[in-house]
Amino acid sequence: MELRLVGLGWLVWSALARRPLRSILTTLAIAVAFLLLGLLKGFTLAVNKVAEDTPAARLEVQRRSHSLGAQGLPLAYVQALREMRGVRNATYLDGFPGFYQNNQMPFQLLAVDEASVFSVIEEFVVSNEHRVAFRQSRAAVLVGDSLIKSQGWKVGDRIPLRVPDAMRRDGSDVWTFQVAGTWRQAVDQPTDAIFIHYEYVNEERFNQQNQVAQISVLVSDPMNPADMARKIDEHFINSSVPTRTQTSREGILMNLQQGADVEFFADVVVGSSIFSILFVVAGTLAQSFRERQTEFAVLQALGFHRGRIVELMVAESFALCGIGAVVGITGAQVVAHWALSQFAPITSSLCAMLYVYATLVALTLALLAVVLPAFRAHRLSVIDALANRSASNARRRQAA
Repeated sequence: MELRLVGLGWLVWSALARRPLRSILTTLAIAVAFLLLGLLKGFTLAVNKVAEDTPAARLEVQRRSHSLGAQGLPLAYVQALREMRGVRNATYLDGFPGFYQNNQMPFQLLAVDEASVFSVIEEFVVSNEHRVAFRQSRAAVLVGDSLIKSQGWKVGDRIPLRVPDAMRRDGSDVWTFQVAGTWRQAVDQPTDAIFIHYEYVNEERFNQQNQVAQISVLVSDPMNPADMARKIDEHFINSSVPTRTQTSREGILMNLQQGADVEFFADVVVGSSIFSILFVVAGTLAQSFRERQTEFAVLQALGFHRGRIVELMVAESFALCGIGAVVGITGAQVVAHWALSQFAPITSSLCAMLYVYATLVALTLALLAVVLPAFRAHRLSVIDALANRSASNARRRQAA
């Protein structure tokens, strides 16, 4: 059995090496298709995984209207929600872009209520020591662990940040904070945000006081969050600021798909590329078969069964698709780690899911591409193949 596999492997390698440029170009085309598959499908899988890991019992309340100039939700809504039947707890967030020194890329500043945010949004993980230090000073901040490493900051450092969307009462947009500690995500996600005290910013800023961008609500019944979301929106429907409430999972997917269905777009692009590569691989195998018809006929005349020849064609198809798929998916992992980790890093479990998905696609592609060449190889007539070879040689001699 081992000798047979070794012999088959040698025959496949010889067939691919017969036209090395064609084999390399075909493999690269397959690799590009699987690179797209890995990036697009891996990204959507990662986002869906993040959404699945988000607690089902948490709702996100936002302002219904997002027209130009619209502000956030009134801070008074937080207490009203806490007093509603079916609500366990509620917290609030406000966000601003902040610039450090001459850096053109802003950091995300999240103004939070320290007393409630970590019990409602359990994905935010902070050590007791750093949480106590954060609580003791209004100018204290908690920096995401990935951000503090990239900036080289240390606990105790004072960092001036320019925040154009939160002007101070004195007309300045520069806020000086002191690093009290770090925070991280409970799941494998980047932590590039900075937590600041909402109370401090709210008192010192010039406008939009007592306004929050979002209120997070923990409901008592995690099995029916949609019913609670409807009740919340009905409660504020006649107020000056109506609300739009949805689960955290829905919010993540909606933010991803604003303006377009990203998952549908990814499936269309991947499907189109794989469908195109199907014809490329099938054409390569068909051309390879035509070039070796005489050799196959000789093998049959020497006693090789037709099934062995079909087996060789199938092995060539699997080799082409397999090598291309491995190169493409490996390249996707490298590119994703370099460029896409800030959006949705692909964890080890997602890597396994992606490789399983790519393996199934590669197997299907290899089988579909080899159907016609394998069928023709199975029906190959020794007499016809040798006769065609003789006629071809005669035509070449006459032309010479």
